[in-house]
Amino acid sequence: MFSHLDSWEVGLIVLLIAVPIALFGAIEMVGRINREKARKLAQRNKVAELEARRNARDGRR
Repeated sequence: MFSHLDSWEVGLIVLLIAVPIALFGAIEMVGRINREKARKLAQRNKVAELEARRNARDGRR
């Protein structure tokens, strides 16, 4: 199939296929990391809010 192509042409085709796949993988990995950070931050905020409510409730007693 590729017998009529030079090696640099085959390399270019491989790059044209591999680069978008690698970019998509990198973007997906960054997105996953950001979602995990956001989840941890939301959990931390939730815990802080619960502690603040508890402290306010205990302060009124």
